[in-house]
Amino acid sequence: MKRVLRYLRAERFEHDLSAEIEAHLEEKIDQFIEEGRTPEAARANALRQFGNRTRVAEYSREQWAFVPFDEFVQDLRFACRILARNPAFTTVAVLSLALGIGANTILFGAVDQVLLHALPYREPACLFAVTSRSANHGIEPMQVSAADFYDWRAQSHSFESLSAYSSWPMNLTNVDEPRRLESELVSTSLFSTLGVNAEMGRTFQPNEDQEKSPFVVVISHRLWQEFGASPQIIGHAVTLNGSPATIVGVMPANFAFPSPDVDAWTPLSLSAKNRSNREGRWLSVIGRLNPGANERSAAEMDIMTRRLAVSYPASNAGWSASLLPLTEQLIGKARPILLIIQAAALLLLLVTCVNLANLLLARGTSRAQEIAVRAALGGQPRSSTPATARGEPFAGGPRRKSGSRCGDPRDRTCKETGERTHSANQRSSHGCFSCCIRRSCNTGDRAHLWISSGDPCLASRPCKPD
Repeated sequence: MKRVLRYLRAERFEHDLSAEIEAHLEEKIDQFIEEGRTPEAARANALRQFGNRTRVAEYSREQWAFVPFDEFVQDLRFACRILARNPAFTTVAVLSLALGIGANTILFGAVDQVLLHALPYREPACLFAVTSRSANHGIEPMQVSAADFYDWRAQSHSFESLSAYSSWPMNLTNVDEPRRLESELVSTSLFSTLGVNAEMGRTFQPNEDQEKSPFVVVISHRLWQEFGASPQIIGHAVTLNGSPATIVGVMPANFAFPSPDVDAWTPLSLSAKNRSNREGRWLSVIGRLNPGANERSAAEMDIMTRRLAVSYPASNAGWSASLLPLTEQLIGKARPILLIIQAAALLLLLVTCVNLANLLLARGTSRAQEIAVRAALGGQPRSSTPATARGEPFAGGPRRKSGSRCGDPRDRTCKETGERTHSANQRSSHGCFSCCIRRSCNTGDRAHLWISSGDPCLASRPCKPD
């Protein structure tokens, strides 16, 4: 939590850190002044003993901050600067990625919604579409006549419920702007077959599909919003095809049966003549199987169609029925098309990645001279461990002999004189300077200093031969 707060209060942290470093220096300066040194000498000795303030501040930040996040932010800033220097390359790369990723995102969203997600109904695996087939009309499934549907529903024992529906557009006229509604004539049991309830109000009651029943309608969530999304919509009267109808329910926003374009559902109220019609095949039928009835459902449908063919040879001879999972019925024809489109989108993404890789290779070739200059100046790839913590010199400085440690007597060629020798027990809380001399001090020149293991050197000191 403290590390998170540090990012939220970065300016305050930097101010407190600077103040603390200055407090340590002032304390050391006061100590040297009390020993009798001049203020200038006291400050120089305090700075030398305290160490590299920049390194101390960096070490403190490493302890308080989340280093991987800081490195990520630095890399991000560096990448933004590099991209800003070459706007043409940046524009081409961004547009290529946007095209490839955008196309795949849109198409995968459609495939995921249609093919991968289960239907938003109760136990969708138990829902089947029931279709008619005839040898005289080919192998394509066909719709069902009203008389056959009512006979199936009365005689079937494998189905928990059978429901029929058919598209029936209607004109909505008692509004400011009359419009044509995409509506469906449905059995009153359709919503219970699907296992979906109304979001507001109710669905149809069993007796509302009679010929003389009051005209009621259930509307979609989209149409309810077009009506103003008023909670008082239930019981509101509308005019459909010139007949008054009462809105009794509003379906949820995710309900879209049999298609997302449907605006309203009305009861399948057929007259006695239409109920007995076997010639006109215009109804689509779905059913919910009883648990464990999958094996005998096809045999039962075959028995019923044979029975009807014997009873009504003029209209039912040669006709049979077949069952198909509702998922296949709704999206079966769209599956190959969606898969082909998705494959094309993946191919587009692959081409985009190849083109972007070529752009990056060209960009890297153009930066070869820049990278060579950086390497000549001592630049090295970033590591998770700071250079000073690994006992390495700063970039561009000389390297210490492999295996040697700063302060090791084997690396010393002379001893420091004139100033108090720094020892391990004299190190301050921020670390003292254990200096290694690279070359002989016989000349009396100031020596080049090494970076010790974890402690950087601030300044070199003159020395004399032993």
